[in-house]
Amino acid sequence: MRIIDITQNRDLLNRYFAYVVSGGFSFATGLDYVYGLHMTMWLHAACALVVAGSLFIKPRQTLPSLHEDIMLTACLVAAAVHVYIYPEDLTFYAWFTMVPVIFFLIGGATKGFLFSGLLLVAYLFGVTLYQTLVGRPGIVPQEFYLNGLAAYLFVTMLAFVYAWINRNLQALLAAQAYRDCLTGAYNRRAIHDMLEHTLEISRRHQNPLSLLMIDIDYFK
Repeated sequence: MRIIDITQNRDLLNRYFAYVVSGGFSFATGLDYVYGLHMTMWLHAACALVVAGSLFIKPRQTLPSLHEDIMLTACLVAAAVHVYIYPEDLTFYAWFTMVPVIFFLIGGATKGFLFSGLLLVAYLFGVTLYQTLVGRPGIVPQEFYLNGLAAYLFVTMLAFVYAWINRNLQALLAAQAYRDCLTGAYNRRAIHDMLEHTLEISRRHQNPLSLLMIDIDYFK
């Protein structure tokens, strides 16, 4: 049975969670409308459109890394600005701790850890700055604030361990799928994928492409 290519499998996973993120932003938009937070309503709606629109742009096929960055940045901007503007909105923290999971599932261990750290800085800075500006240091209950911070760190570490293990398993699976177990040389599946990728680059840049085939007798 043909093993699904790692890149295609990850791209499919990205699209699934992009829909989840878009749905989450839409739900948050509804909450903002109920509570009259019109500024964040437009923010969430705009970020949801960015995430959903990134599913259909060309970089998703040619530049998967850029596609991930678009979705991760949209999630980060929506969550960070919400914390900065409305840190007293306690309903936001009900799903705030799940954002790192989305980061790691979309961007992997490295990008997930980076964006989770940036959101944590925005969380600490936003709440502290808001309480300083309004002169109400107790606007966010201290116990609720510390529990939310501890839960965020705990979820981030679990998501990081999962992403790290998953990355190693994907690398092992790719090695087993693309290399001959006897010689360690690339097999037909690997050559096919390499040629397909190289041919796409050749067509994009309009450069000639040549293939040299050598038949070696008594190789094994």
